[in-house]
Amino acid sequence: VYAASKSFVSSFGVGLWDELKGTGVDVLVSEPGSVRTDFSSGSGTGTDVGPSRGASPIAVAEQTINALGFY
Repeated sequence: VYAASKSFVSSFGVGLWDELKGTGVDVLVSEPGSVRTDFSSGSGTGTDVGPSRGASPIAVAEQTINALGFY
Protein backbone atom coordinates (compact mmCIF):
# COMPACT_ATOMS: atom_id res chain seq x y z
CA VAL A 1 0.00 0.00 0.00
CA TYR A 2 2.83 2.41 0.85
CA ALA A 3 4.59 1.98 -2.50
CA ALA A 4 1.33 2.26 -4.43
CA SER A 5 0.36 5.42 -2.54
CA LYS A 6 3.78 6.98 -3.14
CA SER A 7 3.58 6.09 -6.83
CA PHE A 8 0.14 7.65 -7.11
CA VAL A 9 1.23 10.89 -5.46
CA SER A 10 4.25 11.09 -7.75
CA SER A 11 2.18 10.47 -10.89
CA PHE A 12 -0.53 12.86 -9.74
CA GLY A 13 2.09 15.57 -9.16
CA VAL A 14 3.52 15.13 -12.66
CA GLY A 15 0.04 15.28 -14.19
CA LEU A 16 -0.92 18.33 -12.15
CA TRP A 17 2.32 20.07 -13.06
CA ASP A 18 1.68 19.37 -16.75
CA GLU A 19 -1.92 20.64 -16.55
CA LEU A 20 -0.86 23.84 -14.77
CA LYS A 21 2.14 24.77 -16.94
CA GLY A 22 2.01 28.43 -17.87
CA THR A 23 -0.51 29.38 -15.18
CA GLY A 24 1.98 30.63 -12.59
CA VAL A 25 1.14 27.77 -10.22
CA ASP A 26 4.10 25.72 -8.94
CA VAL A 27 3.71 22.01 -8.26
CA LEU A 28 6.29 20.08 -6.26
CA VAL A 29 6.11 16.54 -4.90
CA SER A 30 8.68 16.00 -2.17
CA GLU A 31 10.05 12.43 -2.00
CA PRO A 32 12.86 12.75 0.54
CA GLY A 33 13.81 9.13 1.24
CA SER A 34 14.74 8.27 4.83
CA VAL A 35 13.71 10.89 7.38
CA ARG A 36 14.41 10.61 11.11
CA THR A 37 10.93 10.26 12.61
CA ASP A 38 9.19 7.84 14.97
CA PHE A 39 7.33 6.24 12.04
CA SER A 40 9.81 3.41 11.49
CA SER A 41 9.71 2.28 15.11
CA GLY A 42 5.95 1.67 14.91
CA SER A 43 5.70 0.61 11.28
CA GLY A 44 6.15 -3.11 11.93
CA THR A 45 8.74 -3.40 9.16
CA GLY A 46 11.59 -4.29 11.47
CA THR A 47 13.64 -1.42 10.09
CA ASP A 48 14.75 1.58 12.06
CA VAL A 49 16.22 4.69 10.51
CA GLY A 50 17.76 5.60 13.86
CA PRO A 51 19.11 8.96 14.96
CA SER A 52 22.33 8.71 12.92
CA ARG A 53 20.69 7.82 9.58
CA GLY A 54 18.34 9.73 7.34
CA ALA A 55 17.66 13.43 7.04
CA SER A 56 16.20 15.54 9.80
CA PRO A 57 12.58 16.62 9.28
CA ILE A 58 13.68 20.27 9.49
CA ALA A 59 16.27 19.78 6.73
CA VAL A 60 13.66 18.11 4.51
CA ALA A 61 11.20 20.97 5.08
CA GLU A 62 13.86 23.62 4.39
CA GLN A 63 14.98 21.92 1.16
CA THR A 64 11.37 21.57 0.01
CA ILE A 65 10.61 25.25 0.66
CA ASN A 66 13.85 26.27 -1.08
CA ALA A 67 12.95 24.13 -4.11
CA LEU A 68 9.79 26.20 -4.49
CA GLY A 69 11.81 29.42 -4.35
CA PHE A 70 10.56 30.60 -0.95
CA TYR A 71 13.15 31.49 1.67
